[in-house]
Amino acid sequence: MVAVSRGRIGRTRSFSRRRPRFWFLVKSRLSARPPLLSRSFCGFGLAMDDDQIRTLVARFDTNDNSVRNEAWQQLRELDERVVPFFEDFFGHAKKLAARRDIAFHCIRYARTSEAAFRVGLLAIGDKSTIVRYRGCCVLAYSLRRDALAALTGLLDHSDAKTVEDAKAAIDAIRNQNHHYFVDRGHSGQMFWEV
Repeated sequence: MVAVSRGRIGRTRSFSRRRPRFWFLVKSRLSARPPLLSRSFCGFGLAMDDDQIRTLVARFDTNDNSVRNEAWQQLRELDERVVPFFEDFFGHAKKLAARRDIAFHCIRYARTSEAAFRVGLLAIGDKSTIVRYRGCCVLAYSLRRDALAALTGLLDHSDAKTVEDAKAAIDAIRNQNHHYFVDRGHSGQMFWEV
């Protein structure tokens, strides 16, 4: 219970921090499906064939956020299986938003998937600053020393933001601590949860 004064002496209101009565019907803020439905229960993404996956990945090539998000909600069930399809499509994507989102979704798989790592290498050569930033994110999270040569090539880039991102990724890899990509001053106060 939390007591809150409303400005008048002697009058306080109490607010309870209980769950709503029907909390299990409320959609989770973190995912598009209700919290009671687990991956094993949903099942729609687990039986997809390669052509269906390619079709959903191709839907990323739009400026419409809702279309990309709807496609991702179906693809996220596949976990690492979708990453090679992202790699194949990355070079063909015409829209900046598609390349940005593909690189973003590859970050979590950068340590376990060679295809995700290659998406990061492709992304740092992109013409867009935000896509290069996401590429640096992928490479920093991978902590792979073979990314250092590609990142070092960005240190003389004309975009100052890209140079700073490359320096942060190099620092994270050399120290084998992905948190240093966001905690660029090594304060120990900032953490990067993927």
